[in-house]
Amino acid sequence: MKVDELLERKPSQLSGGQRQRVAMGRALVREPGIFLFDEPLSNLDAKLRVEMRHEIKKLHNTLNTTIVYVTHDQVEAMSLATEIAVMNNGVIEQLDAPQKIYDEPNSLFVADFVGSPSMNLIQGAIEINGGNSYFYLKNNSSIRLPISSYRFNNHKYEKDNVVLGIRPEYISSKSGVINSNFEVDLETILVETTGYDQNVKLDLFGQEIISRFPPNITVKTGERIKISFDLSKVSLFNNNDGKRI
Repeated sequence: MKVDELLERKPSQLSGGQRQRVAMGRALVREPGIFLFDEPLSNLDAKLRVEMRHEIKKLHNTLNTTIVYVTHDQVEAMSLATEIAVMNNGVIEQLDAPQKIYDEPNSLFVADFVGSPSMNLIQGAIEINGGNSYFYLKNNSSIRLPISSYRFNNHKYEKDNVVLGIRPEYISSKSGVINSNFEVDLETILVETTGYDQNVKLDLFGQEIISRFPPNITVKTGERIKISFDLSKVSLFNNNDGKRI
């Protein structure tokens, strides 16, 4: 718990983060059958949060004990959990493995809540003709996105009131997408550089979307660039009740 240097101090002499580490240690030494951690790393600085997250992961692997871990930090949830329960106003929207929640969210709430940046949610309609399916943009019906590979789950919906969800990493420059099955020229609105990638906001015919570019591609605000979509990774939602279809 990295509290060796605190052993001679009184509780009143400890900071909030130090008290949290002591509390975790006190719970661990009792060897209970189940742990409840309620945002245990919330008062720690960024570097210590990462270190403690690794320690908790190793402890879970060593103790093989059930841990219920409450957090608003998505990185903590995704990296620590074997299962995640995403809650909305006291209701569990989805209980699943972390990667399943990320790749196939059950609802618009989960799609928008999980991920940073969150999933792009594009308003539109779908047309199913024989064995082919297409998604049309709400404000540009001439743009057709082929979605024939999508697996529908038979949830009821109105064909003209559908939301298509796609993660930013599946929208990139033409050279950055391996499995591209849709390309279009779009204007860049904003470019944010993180160092390991670039979050590029684009104007999709009146709807703003975010794409993720590698750092070695030069992108300038206001220029038009050819964008590729990997439509094998999309999700579709009923825009009325927000459920996956």
